[in-house]
Amino acid sequence: MLRMTLRADIPEIREHLGTMDPWYRGDRPWQRGFITTGAWREDEENVVNPYSIWLPTGAIPLPTVDHFWDADRGDASENWLRVLIQNQHRKTIGPYMNAYKKIIAYAYPNRSWILKYAPGTSNIYQYDFRRPDGSIVTFTFSIAIGFEYNSLVELYKTGRAWVVGYYDVTGRWINTDIRPDILPCEVILTKAYRDKFVWEILGRMCHLLGDISVPAYAHVDEHASRKFLVFKLVLDLT
Repeated sequence: MLRMTLRADIPEIREHLGTMDPWYRGDRPWQRGFITTGAWREDEENVVNPYSIWLPTGAIPLPTVDHFWDADRGDASENWLRVLIQNQHRKTIGPYMNAYKKIIAYAYPNRSWILKYAPGTSNIYQYDFRRPDGSIVTFTFSIAIGFEYNSLVELYKTGRAWVVGYYDVTGRWINTDIRPDILPCEVILTKAYRDKFVWEILGRMCHLLGDISVPAYAHVDEHASRKFLVFKLVLDLT
């Protein structure tokens, strides 16, 4: 549609579009850096709102409960879902962010959520980042390091972001409360980082736009996913 509207290709978008080949899905967020990656992975994990529900078997992630939006109830309306747990107990769960608000959270978060980047290549990482004044700051971490950004456009154009936390070598999450001397730390991310983050985020936004164009999502008509069924968490359609 964009190509038809502009009557031309945008080379950088074409370069980062991706295909439906399984390789583009990746096995974790922020790995491939393509639009189709984000479109696929938006159903796999919730990077903005790590919602979950507690069952006797433990906490079950709810990656898609913020994919609904009843626009007639307003931009800020929240989602409440009716579920049938283990075929025995009906329960209303929520409130959850709606899909429109999640799109805004991706585009203009104003540092409202933490993007946790897990390189996934070793146990301990030591990464250098450039500060706005040109100096270099080094973070040693395990598992993942966390960033915040103001807007997707600013992140794409300038790389401006903030390191706000990381897992130390013991697996403990270190944030501003623990290390106020170094966190948050404003940094300028390289193009390699921007490409990993921006294009996947754009794909996740496209997924949500597609969802809320479907009546079932626009009317908060809950429906079960395969993962829900595996854990016998069945959405009540009545």
